[in-house]
Amino acid sequence: MRIAVVDDFQKDRDSLALYLEGYLRERNLEGDVFGYPGGEEFLEAFEEKGSFDIVFMDIYMNGIDGMETARQLRLKDKSCRLIFVTSSDSFAIEGYKVQAFRYLVKPFEDEELRLLLDELFYGEEGAKKRPYLEIRQERVSRKVYIDEIVMAELEGHYTVLYLSGGGTVRARMTVRELEKQLTEKCFLECYRNILVNLDYVEQVEEGRAGWEAFVLRGGKRALIQRTKRSQVRQYFTDYLFWKAERGEGRHGS
Repeated sequence: MRIAVVDDFQKDRDSLALYLEGYLRERNLEGDVFGYPGGEEFLEAFEEKGSFDIVFMDIYMNGIDGMETARQLRLKDKSCRLIFVTSSDSFAIEGYKVQAFRYLVKPFEDEELRLLLDELFYGEEGAKKRPYLEIRQERVSRKVYIDEIVMAELEGHYTVLYLSGGGTVRARMTVRELEKQLTEKCFLECYRNILVNLDYVEQVEEGRAGWEAFVLRGGKRALIQRTKRSQVRQYFTDYLFWKAERGEGRHGS
């Protein structure tokens, strides 16, 4: 899969490209992301390297603007998914003419982008069926997809959820209360008030002092309680065999 990000503002271009690369890794999707500083460079790359599956196009650019670039793109490729990234949504009619999939109006939230990508890759129904939790954070309800929870631990009166994209969510609940909502086999309490998603475990680390810890993707560590070490180890091994029998990989693989 080939994805293009076309934006003459380098900070926005690099930020979006970085997020897309992270999303592909999290979902174990094969793909490459290419950035272009303008319509001319993008169209030249299209001629030299071939078509793209998905194109994120800024509308307001120096030289050929995004709308004209999209018109020229559609003369050569009718099937790629085109998402306009712009500071205004006043181009709806023009966007319809070039078969734009969606608009992202700057500045947009990561959540908005993630939902759009879920729909792109899994379809509208697939995105809706993806299991999630409704977490209240600072009086605001937030949707957290279960498969993006890497680890959770208690901090005072809050449980902090560490997410695969690098962010965190603070929920006013105990780890026990969270665990009751997570019925998937991948979640395991490896230490008192520490819950890990085994799909993100990269290795088990052993320290000289005799401690052991799960090393999670992204470098996060979760200590394994000494009194339940054998139980945790056995569960982890059984889980890996269970996944292998189903022919499934892990997020961290």
